[in-house]
Amino acid sequence: MNDPRIIAVATATPPHAVAQADVRAQAARHFAPLLRDDPRLLDVFDNADIATRHLSAPVEWLFEERSFAAKNARYVDAAVSLGCDVAQRVLERAHLAPGDIDHILFVSSTGIAT
Repeated sequence: MNDPRIIAVATATPPHAVAQADVRAQAARHFAPLLRDDPRLLDVFDNADIATRHLSAPVEWLFEERSFAAKNARYVDAAVSLGCDVAQRVLERAHLAPGDIDHILFVSSTGIAT
């Protein structure tokens, strides 16, 4: 057995970049009734040390009335699309074919379907 090793890396981010301040403002509007008693809950946006978020849909889409299943399906579609793109790029960088790969590591910090 060969020693396992990483010979190439590629990354991908969803297409909708949104400033953290804009996400905070959207959340403040959307959750206003819940935040009346404790607006400090929005402090998480200020203290997360995040400048830009990358989303699979426009931020407005995320705050529109949709079922959990619809939102999760949007995430899965975007994750599969990005995953295919990044897999192709990393295979090219490594000069490998898909059959040469034993394992794939996937990390997503916000998707429900992780």
